[in-house]
Amino acid sequence: MALLSVALISTLLTGYMLKKYTATYSLVMKTEIDIEVTYFDYSRGEPVLNLSVRILNPSQKELQLRKIEFNVYLNQKYMEHQVITHIPVVIPESQTTFDHTMNLPQDRMFTIEDAQEQGKWEWKVTGSGYVETLFGDTFLRFTTINKLPPATG
Repeated sequence: MALLSVALISTLLTGYMLKKYTATYSLVMKTEIDIEVTYFDYSRGEPVLNLSVRILNPSQKELQLRKIEFNVYLNQKYMEHQVITHIPVVIPESQTTFDHTMNLPQDRMFTIEDAQEQGKWEWKVTGSGYVETLFGDTFLRFTTINKLPPATG
């Protein structure tokens, strides 16, 4: 009888862990994070980027990212590392969008001048969103690429 009880408990725990693992896998594979450069200006000295952050929550539970950590590249050249910690909760089966403004370091002006000479403005934002799951900190990786020249006038 004791052996039967142990087998039953083991089966129930395995089922529970399988369900949690499947939910986490679904979260990782289906959640979308996009950070797109929407405005760029370097005419007033310090280069400024406006970013649009979009998070799609496909699950039936609220999604609260602990942080989003990312790197920004211009024409495949590293520009800056950023961390966003104030992220709105994403309600189930919906998406949220918010803006983030960042200044690029002056020591990256050579990359901006090179882009100006080439007439090429390809921005790449790559990083991870961090969400706490039963398995610890889980990374939601993303990459967004778009073309956007600097603002004029």
